[in-house]
Amino acid sequence: MMMLDDTEHTIYIHDLDRELAEIESSEDPSIFLPGIGEKLAVFPKSLVAQSKPKCQALVLYQQPTSPSMPRDKDNAGKALAETRERARSLYNASSLDEPQQAHLSHRHCEQEGMDVDDDP
Repeated sequence: MMMLDDTEHTIYIHDLDRELAEIESSEDPSIFLPGIGEKLAVFPKSLVAQSKPKCQALVLYQQPTSPSMPRDKDNAGKALAETRERARSLYNASSLDEPQQAHLSHRHCEQEGMDVDDDP
């Protein structure tokens, strides 16, 4: 028989599934803003509804802007945008004949390939 420290902060859980079900039923349901369902529908279901995570992340990115300088006078921003565009055109030109895949790796995940679409 195993001896347990019986203190005022000791909690015994006999049925973990029942305890988790009680916690989940007491939580407030998720509420989505109107129209968000249509915006989420544009993402592939394989990214949105996976039962087991596969170390894939979807990053929504917007071109950064300078908070202190108007867009038409932001030379650093223009240079960055031009550099990104040149890199994209070089990548697209070099990979016309090859299937497009980006290889992701993470310390805690197996290395897997992820398909990349050209659609904006």
